[in-house]
Amino acid sequence: MSTMPVQKPGKSVQEVATPRGYLDWVETRFEAKLVWDLAANANNSICGKSFFGPGSRHCETGLVPAWNGCGRDLWLNPPYSKIGPWVEKCCSESRSAFRRVFLLVPASVGSAWRRDYVHKQTRVHFGRRIKFVGHETSYPKDLALCVYGLTPGYEYEDWPAC
Repeated sequence: MSTMPVQKPGKSVQEVATPRGYLDWVETRFEAKLVWDLAANANNSICGKSFFGPGSRHCETGLVPAWNGCGRDLWLNPPYSKIGPWVEKCCSESRSAFRRVFLLVPASVGSAWRRDYVHKQTRVHFGRRIKFVGHETSYPKDLALCVYGLTPGYEYEDWPAC
């Protein structure tokens, strides 16, 4: 019998990089060009110098500035310890301009943030677990890719095992 990894709420590593293979799948599947990383640092940004977070020349956090002028297809893999403010920002920012925000978060189907800022407001894609760059095992919870800017709904995707 296998056991679940020990959960460490608020104490797990919050700065991880998304595997390039997964990002390539996102860009191909949605005909997207991810041009801005909304929650990154100089070591894990998927968009070079176009990121918000520690070490950014633009802003130390993506929660502060408006996302206008950041391009059409934005990427967000936020710190999972504090998802609420990020999904609220995605929801409000996606209404203000024609853009798509690709948000990778734990599925958390019973959470208040999902009820308030995801359900009926974004297209949610469920798929297999992902092993983030530098980690030995996959993230221990199911993930969802929420795409703001698409018709709301739910889908299962066979995204790549990373």
